[in-house]
Amino acid sequence: MAFIKYINRLTDFSAADISRMELAASIHKQSDNIEFKIAAYDHEKVIIQVVQGKHVTGVYHTLKRLIEIVHESFGRFFPDKKVLVHPIPYNDSPVNKVTINWINKQLQETNTKLKQIERDTGISKTALHDNLSGKNALSQELKAFFYYYFLSKRNR
Repeated sequence: MAFIKYINRLTDFSAADISRMELAASIHKQSDNIEFKIAAYDHEKVIIQVVQGKHVTGVYHTLKRLIEIVHESFGRFFPDKKVLVHPIPYNDSPVNKVTINWINKQLQETNTKLKQIERDTGISKTALHDNLSGKNALSQELKAFFYYYFLSKRNR
């Protein structure tokens, strides 16, 4: 399995070097859910994209650290080339912070009643109450609804 996307662009490397690069990438994939892509490669430079995805530990690297990881892992393979890094850190969706407690806090802070949400959206007060009492689990769609509903109320 290729752990570095478009590694086939590195045509002037030995199989052993490619294997070493793949091994380094596989370690970062397993430990931090980091993926690499050879975005461009020519006689002067290599551009490597590094992306960190969601990870079970919730520990994420900064832009600076992602750049360092690329240089530490692959810099030795490109001694005569400039190694440019395009880092993309994990960015958790703001919707993921929505919980029943968060919604109740927003209801209080914006002085909003369930009846008002029913009028604004057409979602029955009973359905809203069932979700906010814990009777029904909050789906990702419902979390997104509440997040953007309260965001729009703050921007009025």
